[in-house]
Amino acid sequence: AKEASPGGCCAERFAGQGRRHRGAVRGFDCRIMVALRCSLLVLLATPSLPFVVPQHRRRLAALEFFNFGPKKTNPDEEVTATARLILRLRSPNQKASYPLGALDLEIFEKASPMAAGTFRQLVESNSYQGRLFHRIIRGFMVQAGQGVECAPYLDDERGLALEFGEGALAMSNAGEPNTGNAEFFVTTARADELDGKYVVIGRVKETAFKVVKEIEKFGDNEGNVFNDVYVTHSELI
Repeated sequence: AKEASPGGCCAERFAGQGRRHRGAVRGFDCRIMVALRCSLLVLLATPSLPFVVPQHRRRLAALEFFNFGPKKTNPDEEVTATARLILRLRSPNQKASYPLGALDLEIFEKASPMAAGTFRQLVESNSYQGRLFHRIIRGFMVQAGQGVECAPYLDDERGLALEFGEGALAMSNAGEPNTGNAEFFVTTARADELDGKYVVIGRVKETAFKVVKEIEKFGDNEGNVFNDVYVTHSELI
């Protein structure tokens, strides 16, 4: 029988120590990551920070960090119609434009007959043609329809009770009850602070949410818009 090599024994011993060391390092790294994530969650959720971070930005950052996917917005509501807005993006020098895609919006006219009915009529009459997404707040919402006129309408109580999840479609107002107008907006993340303040009239079709995220790229956290995104045509499909 061959003699055992001293070098081989040492190599095996050192390999075993190395495996134990790597296991300990991995365990330590995991504990550090858990501690960091918990610390970040506490920091993002704390209202009394030395710097101002809007509530929706703190919530969005925490959700993205922990990879929590939002649920479908108001999944039990009946979709009565689907509106399609064809969008284009204007170049910064205003000399050219490019197709941005079709924004498909599912309408809840049974839940919000007044507000959703107004929106449906405006889509059918192509009233949003040429209108910009004049307000884009990254991580919150995109809004269009400024300058479009419509007949006054009252708030739908059931529509007010619907939740503002990701991709909720709602009508704007003047900050008071029963002051709805022709402007509409779509949330790009959960926005619980809007619940009960605006009438939800539908949601973005799941396959079209990528278009909303494209629109969102052309604004910042303060609502400033960098490039013009506008509606070229609207219709019911």
